[in-house]
Amino acid sequence: MKDFLKEKISYYKLLLTFLITAIYGIIGWYFGRNTELGNILTTAAVFVLITIVVSIGAIVHKIRFYTNKLKGEEK
Repeated sequence: MKDFLKEKISYYKLLLTFLITAIYGIIGWYFGRNTELGNILTTAAVFVLITIVVSIGAIVHKIRFYTNKLKGEEK
């Protein structure tokens, strides 16, 4: 069970890395093309950013949950 929890934590950390990279990419894209973007693309970028930030919060919560579960199992 210990190895399963470690693998799950590693998976969520990898997913977290991709989502943080996506945030930086979207922010860079937005500021790089800010003068050319219309209202719809700006709204879409904000919506995607909010969705990714909420997902990051959920993933951090899952990582903490499985880390605490792993610590409880080691005792």
